[in-house]
Amino acid sequence: MPVIANKIEIGTLDNGAYFKQIISLGTYKIHSRTGAIDRISTFSLGAGKTYFIRCFLDMGMWVSSVRFVQVHEDEAIQEIKKTALQL
Repeated sequence: MPVIANKIEIGTLDNGAYFKQIISLGTYKIHSRTGAIDRISTFSLGAGKTYFIRCFLDMGMWVSSVRFVQVHEDEAIQEIKKTALQL
């Protein structure tokens, strides 16, 4: 699925994978374009920091949505060890 930040596609993401993206500091509205409901998440990113953002499909009874949430570094690293780098 595409990952879009401030209306620019910054990468694509497969199930069970991750990607690394270096972007400038600022506020970003991140979302995806899928058949599910397109939920927009807003993140304020500071200079010189590393942020970990998880993407997941939130399955609903009638409708599903793609969500992005910030994850603490320790939790993210444990999850990343179970996934594959997507180039």
